[in-house]
Amino acid sequence: LRPRRLGLRQHARRGRPPGRSRAPTIQDAIDAAVDGDEVDVCPGTGAEALSIPTDLVLASWSGSAADTVLQPGCSGTMVYASGSSFEMRDLSLVDDCAGEDGDLVAFWVPEVTVSGCTFTTSDGGLTWNAPSVSVEGARKVSIEDCSFTSDGSEDQGAVYVSIVSLDTLSLAVEGCAFEDNLGDTLHVVSFEGGTIRGQDLVFRGNGGSALNVQGAPEGTVYEASL
Repeated sequence: LRPRRLGLRQHARRGRPPGRSRAPTIQDAIDAAVDGDEVDVCPGTGAEALSIPTDLVLASWSGSAADTVLQPGCSGTMVYASGSSFEMRDLSLVDDCAGEDGDLVAFWVPEVTVSGCTFTTSDGGLTWNAPSVSVEGARKVSIEDCSFTSDGSEDQGAVYVSIVSLDTLSLAVEGCAFEDNLGDTLHVVSFEGGTIRGQDLVFRGNGGSALNVQGAPEGTVYEASL
């Protein structure tokens, strides 16, 4: 079955996607979605903080993060996902002044996929303890072709993954660039086994480690290609 696709006309500058349901706001489209749907955001800048309780795909209709921006200002978490799976694709998240919450937070979402997205902190890297991507309780995390710039989290890193009480993790970070971030770029805690794989990564001007893993058992093997 093909998923339903819910297009948005708010903030659209090039017309709405044809043949799709319309919604006045991004959150309205999310609220109308059911598991398996895709919410496509038209080009422009959205000023909403989003809450996503269902299993869906949040994506740019144009396929370009450069012209599809989420910038809700000082609202804490920008995208909060809490279903059993979540995918975000080709969106730009601009963090003006986030505090402790982070840009994308997936809480107890077993499978998380982020691809083609950009995460930028615009306050000069002065935010405190706010990772660009924070994932807790996941079994499988895939981050591909993303960029992380000027993240201000000194403690948790640009990408923070907490396994909590789960046994294994599959974490793949591929084709991503980490530049001018304050702390670690990848920070994994409570890691008790599984696979951490990095491939075709760029690290430039960051203040912490490329990879910081806490709780890893002796003999853990990491795969990396920079």
